[in-house]
Amino acid sequence: MVDRPQDLITFQLMAALNQKVWEMTSSPPASRDERFCANIRDAANSAERNVPEGFGRFAPGDIAHFLDYSRASAEETKNQLLKGLKAGYFSRADYEEADMLAGRALSALAKFQRYLRSPRARRNAARIRERLNAQQNLMQRKARTDEDARNEPGERNERGERNERNEPEEPEERKGTSRTVRTSRTSRTTGPFE
Repeated sequence: MVDRPQDLITFQLMAALNQKVWEMTSSPPASRDERFCANIRDAANSAERNVPEGFGRFAPGDIAHFLDYSRASAEETKNQLLKGLKAGYFSRADYEEADMLAGRALSALAKFQRYLRSPRARRNAARIRERLNAQQNLMQRKARTDEDARNEPGERNERGERNERNEPEEPEERKGTSRTVRTSRTSRTTGPFE
C-alpha cells in the first residue's frame, strides 16, 4: 500500500520531468524567452502537482480525474519541448532525455489510471476506508475513556497532580475563632492568627 504520493512511480517520473525542464530553461538561450520558460515550466509543474492533489482525495475516481489533468499537462510539456528544440533553445540530447521522461511518465500514469478505474481499486479503497474508520472510532473511544479517567476524583493527571475537580468543595468554616484548612490528605484546625 502506498501511503504518500511521492512513493508513486507516476509522481517520481513527473517530478523528474519537471526538474529536467527547469534545468533546461535556466540558462540561455531558453532563459531569454521568459514567456516560453513560464509556459513550459507551468505545464511541467502542473503535470507533477496534480498527482499529489488527486492522491489527497482518497477516492479512485477522484485520483484518476486529477491524473487526467496531469496527463494533459505532460502532453503540453512534450509539445513545448519540441517547440524549444525547433527554436534552438535545447540541444538534441536534452530534448530526447526530457521527451523520454515525459513518455515514461505518461505510460506509468496510464497504467495507474487503468487500475484506479477498475473494480479492484474500488474494493481496495472501500476496505482501506473501513479500516481507517475503525481506527478512528477506536481512537475516539480511547479519547473519551481517557477524558472519563481524568474526571475521576483522586486520579492523577499528566503532571502527576491529583485531580480534585469533581470533588465537592469544602466550605471554609469561619464561625468562631478557628477555621478548617484542607491540605492534600488531612484537615487541621487553626486559630485566628495562623
